[in-house]
Amino acid sequence: MKRIIAIVLLSLLSLTLVAAEGNPLGALEINTTDLSDQEIINLQKATIKENLDTLKEVFNTGESEIPGLIEKIFGNERVAIYLEDGYTFGVVLDDGKILEFKEGKVSNPGINIYITNQLFIDSNAGDIDLVKSLGTKDIRIEGVGFLKKIKVGTIISTLKVLSMFN
Repeated sequence: MKRIIAIVLLSLLSLTLVAAEGNPLGALEINTTDLSDQEIINLQKATIKENLDTLKEVFNTGESEIPGLIEKIFGNERVAIYLEDGYTFGVVLDDGKILEFKEGKVSNPGINIYITNQLFIDSNAGDIDLVKSLGTKDIRIEGVGFLKKIKVGTIISTLKVLSMFN
């Protein structure tokens, strides 16, 4: 269960690293007040694409709380992250560290994550709820192969049950 949560956190980290409170691209000093949601999302995706090495570095150097979690729970995993509108990223993890974070799909991914534009809109509004996003399919996580499908299904079901107690 913790592996999938960490992968989703990686996806969300990619979103939040390019978002600043009140101005999703404030860190780049881009005024977004006159832009549509789609234009902001396109800028965010381009920013992720152009800063993959920075995301990898932040993740691996512990500048975020997420790497500690991943280091403890991740073994080796290959993840393909698909963003709406055709952006695809590949992540290769080894002992909880990102070895590779690249544009395009990694070969033989064990987990596929699909993220819709609505998740970006929710992130920009500061309204990300993992369980809700899974329910609305704004985040879809699929295991590749029979065992990973069972594992992912179990994890998602467990998350839904745990969310009832929070």
